[in-house]
Amino acid sequence: PVRAAGQEIGREDVSQAPIVVRHADRGSSSVLLFAEPVKVDNEIRGYIRLSYSSDHAQNLTSSVRMLCAEMGLALKGVESTEERLREQNERRFRSLMQKSTDLVTLVESSGRILYLSPHVFAMLGRQSEEMVGHPWSELILPEDASTFRDQLAKVQLEGQQATVEGECRWVRSDGSTRVVNTVMTNMLQDSDISAIVLNSRDVTEYHSLEQQLHDLAFHDSMTGLANRAFFVDQVGQALDRTRGQINSIAVLHIDLVDFKNINDSIGHEAG
Repeated sequence: PVRAAGQEIGREDVSQAPIVVRHADRGSSSVLLFAEPVKVDNEIRGYIRLSYSSDHAQNLTSSVRMLCAEMGLALKGVESTEERLREQNERRFRSLMQKSTDLVTLVESSGRILYLSPHVFAMLGRQSEEMVGHPWSELILPEDASTFRDQLAKVQLEGQQATVEGECRWVRSDGSTRVVNTVMTNMLQDSDISAIVLNSRDVTEYHSLEQQLHDLAFHDSMTGLANRAFFVDQVGQALDRTRGQINSIAVLHIDLVDFKNINDSIGHEAG
């Protein structure tokens, strides 16, 4: 094809080599424009364009084509390496998710589930496939749903990479509940993730042990009744509540004489 100087050369023109560009102010002189595509598996990735004056024209077509062919092979090698690395990273990620004792979840800004790691079955007795596409709030005890929504709103309000931590009671498939600690991370602006990432851990046993330790600290191990430490703690809290107020508190102490004889004679249970 022949084009005047300054005339736009389209993609269709570029694929037709050579293109002759005539300059009106140079008399009969012209410029030859060669464009050779760079291909990877017959898919065009770009062009090499070469121009020179017809007065010094040389047959460079074969050299340019060879260069483009070598560039195509180089690009294919790079892309093959990147694909292998991507597949390796995906396998590593899947392996980590399968062996992780934490539940990893990806949710949209609305809370709709995009991904659940396999640990959801061990934690909640559910299959990840059945929950994808559902609102995350379906897994939360209704009384704690507002807490989850507040956390989700806060992590979005604080922006990219912001984290929010909190606890909610989650519902298992059998209807029982578990106390779960969740760290939310805002990665909505990350093009590779485009979601809010939830890392969740079942802390039910920890809370149960914590409650047992609290009971042991404030109750007598034999009778189960409140002990001196519990009494001091409660009096302290009562004093704090009345500090700076008109109201006051009083402590009534009743001493049962020889009560020890009852415990020793007919047992602590009767006492």
